[in-house]
Amino acid sequence: MRLTVELPTLHRAQKAVLDGLPRFGVLAAGRRWGKSLLGTELCVKAALEGRRAWWVGPDFPTAMVGWRMMCDMAVQIPVLSIHRGDMRISAPGGGWVQVKSAESTLRGEGLDFMVIDEAAHIAKLDVMWQQALRPSLSDRQGGALFISTPKGHNHFYDLWCNAEHADGWARWQFPTWSNPHIAASEVEAARAQLPALVFRQEYGAEFVQMTGAMFKPEMFKMAELV
Repeated sequence: MRLTVELPTLHRAQKAVLDGLPRFGVLAAGRRWGKSLLGTELCVKAALEGRRAWWVGPDFPTAMVGWRMMCDMAVQIPVLSIHRGDMRISAPGGGWVQVKSAESTLRGEGLDFMVIDEAAHIAKLDVMWQQALRPSLSDRQGGALFISTPKGHNHFYDLWCNAEHADGWARWQFPTWSNPHIAASEVEAARAQLPALVFRQEYGAEFVQMTGAMFKPEMFKMAELV
């Protein structure tokens, strides 16, 4: 049983990811861009289509952000059932989405789709993907979307680089200001208040090395006088 339900409206950049998503995708986007809204919509859509999905966060407090967003969607769709104890939302056709933490056991399920949220903040992302998550997609030939704001040159960065040429993969990079719902004045205020590298990472979604980002040149001048 496959259901067609109108889900929240996405902005143009989000739709570009939705329309261009192959089997695997890596999305690097700035803060407040709407990564979680896009990811949770994809998970709820999978459940409505009779598929099995996971939402995986670095830890349960972070994963709960996605859970709350999915619950907000589910209460507006009468056919969906919310199982709060299991953090699972199920649909009449047998589809479901469940929230998981990267700190828990991620084995045992055969899945059609998963979103790995804040992937840049997951310790040993490469090991988790290779040994637990990727194998769970094999029997159902499922797909995955990694979403995160960058955090230097770590395993999320490696995934983003590899996605450029790997078969069945796509990648996207969007700054915060590509979300039309974020005021330009707010972005410029952040640009003025934050160290340049921090702004480029958190708002520009750039993969930068943060060494020295919190130090100002005058600090080093003072040190030279000591």
